[in-house]
Amino acid sequence: MGQSTNRATLEAKLRSTKIGKRVGVAFSFGPLLLLLSWLGGIWLLVLVDLIIILGLLEFCRMWEVKGIVVNKGLVIILSLSFGWNSFLNLGLSLPFLFTFLFFILLVSELFRGVDGALFRISASLLGIFYLGWLATYLLSIGELNPEVPHWGGSALILIFLVIWSVDTGAYFSGLAWGSHKITPQISPNKTWEGTIGGFLGGIFASLLLWFLSSPLHPFLPSLPLNHYLVVGGIAGVGGQVGDVIESLMKRDSGIKDASSLIPGHGGILDRFDSLLFIAPLEYYYLKLILS
Repeated sequence: MGQSTNRATLEAKLRSTKIGKRVGVAFSFGPLLLLLSWLGGIWLLVLVDLIIILGLLEFCRMWEVKGIVVNKGLVIILSLSFGWNSFLNLGLSLPFLFTFLFFILLVSELFRGVDGALFRISASLLGIFYLGWLATYLLSIGELNPEVPHWGGSALILIFLVIWSVDTGAYFSGLAWGSHKITPQISPNKTWEGTIGGFLGGIFASLLLWFLSSPLHPFLPSLPLNHYLVVGGIAGVGGQVGDVIESLMKRDSGIKDASSLIPGHGGILDRFDSLLFIAPLEYYYLKLILS
């Protein structure tokens, strides 16, 4: 009787989460995202720019709910400049670029009035760093080990597949067994059971991808097993921290999803929050082992 009740409860939860839409979107757009990552170059730049632009529009909406209107156009342009500086080989150093962008932002606020200026500047800087700067690490990963064709793109595919496995493991284990809340005030649906399931999902995906790496070469980077496991561990822990951080921002603005752009998933920030947080961590780890 108890098992039947648990099964019925789980089925009801699955129906309420619109699992069909989630799976449909994943199989529709997932392969395209992986293809653009593997191709690299302008294709990867376009993908990252789309994430930045759409993510910033959602980010600015959070501030608008709180009565702070950010100069979206300027923030988007400044955020895209990091990737284009690298792609066009402009050679601008990061200290110079940061200083130049900061001055532009400060001067622009002189023409927008006094009320709320402090909040607008702070919100703009957070958006530039959170979306523009962190997303640019995806481009940096794609440019790793250029001596081996598509090595960086293959590393991105590995990271994407692992982080999706983390999300999937956390999602289903949380639905099935989740009862112990981690941060109920920030993210009421996050449980320790889901967190453990997400971490194990990342490790399992890393093991599976390592096992498949030789037959699929060069679509996945040929790395020793221990490096695969570290990549999975970084995604398993860091990805879920990134998810909670985005939940913190949404909770403060009083919205459930960043937007309804992706059926069954929410918005760009809801889908890529984990990736934004782990991209720098994965980049520096991969750069370390390559050196």
